[in-house]
Amino acid sequence: MGIVREIKEMGVLLDKRIYNSIIDTFGKYGELGEALEVFEKMQQEGITPDITTWNSLIKWHCKFGDVANALELFAKMLEQGVYPDPKIFITIISRLGEQGNWDMMKKNFENMKCRGHKRSGVIYAVLVDIYGQYRRFLDAEEYINALKLEGI
Repeated sequence: MGIVREIKEMGVLLDKRIYNSIIDTFGKYGELGEALEVFEKMQQEGITPDITTWNSLIKWHCKFGDVANALELFAKMLEQGVYPDPKIFITIISRLGEQGNWDMMKKNFENMKCRGHKRSGVIYAVLVDIYGQYRRFLDAEEYINALKLEGI
């Protein structure tokens, strides 16, 4: 928060782009608590987070192993009506697969489908790849069939 204060003292108006940059920088260095503090401050000042804000927070939480908070942020993003970038969804399901958290991975994928988001061949392909890497071929078969249905 000291950084935010210093920027304000220099007379720079903090807009969404600057907040996003600060959040991303904290995230890169694993300072997730600080990134979340800046995120809260941003919202308190009436600046609405955009897809860049959400992607940064979710990506860095996944990278540093805090998938639980990444999923919580993902859910909040959806509640605010922000459509997820397919890359961030892939980051989440990849991390869940690495952790062997198959049920949570499938639950999040099903949740996306239930919310009416478009199916994505890329996401199906990533699911097939993750299941294949961990020799869960029966699980992968379901998504291979889904890919075939989409003509891929």
